[in-house]
Amino acid sequence: MMRRPARSWSCKQRWDEEAKACRELADKLVRCPEREALLEKARQAETASSMYRRLPGLRPNLRLIKSRA
Repeated sequence: MMRRPARSWSCKQRWDEEAKACRELADKLVRCPEREALLEKARQAETASSMYRRLPGLRPNLRLIKSRA
């Protein structure tokens, strides 16, 4: 059985980085459908990040993960 590589970032960090990257790309574009799509993706990532902070049920149970390894 193959092992998954260890994750270096949490879900919240990945969503924060994705939101930041989308906003930076959108800032370089003039008003167009692609820019609006990037801004929407950034908002979705920010919403996911804030939900992860507020809802403990979304966080993985590390004790269960470690016991399975």
